[in-house]
Amino acid sequence: MEDLRKQREIESQKKIIKRQRFFGFMFKHKYKFLIGAFALIILFFPEASGQFIGQFITDFLGNIIKYIKL
Repeated sequence: MEDLRKQREIESQKKIIKRQRFFGFMFKHKYKFLIGAFALIILFFPEASGQFIGQFITDFLGNIIKYIKL
């Protein structure tokens, strides 16, 4: 009979290598994925994303102006 432990170990190593390659690829191209996700959100939800971005800018600049009282 063939020893199945060796086969299981080989399969386990292959899974680990595939996982490492996938996460390495994701880590290498993380900015492309973030920009792509941001573009897709703006493309599919333009009104909500525009309102969210406008509210964020208004709050952010409003706080900066409020705390810079010269």
